[in-house]
Amino acid sequence: MIKAMVIAGLPTGFISTEVATLPLNIVVTERFHFDVRRHLPNRIWLRSIISPQQSAGLPSVEELRERAWLSVAFESTPGGQGACGH
Repeated sequence: MIKAMVIAGLPTGFISTEVATLPLNIVVTERFHFDVRRHLPNRIWLRSIISPQQSAGLPSVEELRERAWLSVAFESTPGGQGACGH
C-alpha cells in the first residue's frame, strides 16, 4: 500500500500517519525499496514499472494485487501531480 501512496504523490507525512509510523520510516522504506518519487512526473517510466512486459510465467496473486493497487494510484493522478496536487 505504501507503494501506491507514493505513486499517488501523497506526502510522506500523510503516508506515515496512515500506516501509523514515523515519517523517517517511510523515507527509508522508499529509498531502499521503492525510490520512485523523483520520477513521478515521468508518466511513461511509471507506466513501465506498473505494467511491465509479460514474463514467461504467470504472475503470482501478490504481483497481480500490487499491480492493481499501483494502477489505481497511477490512473487517479492526472499529469503525475499526485492526489494532493504535490
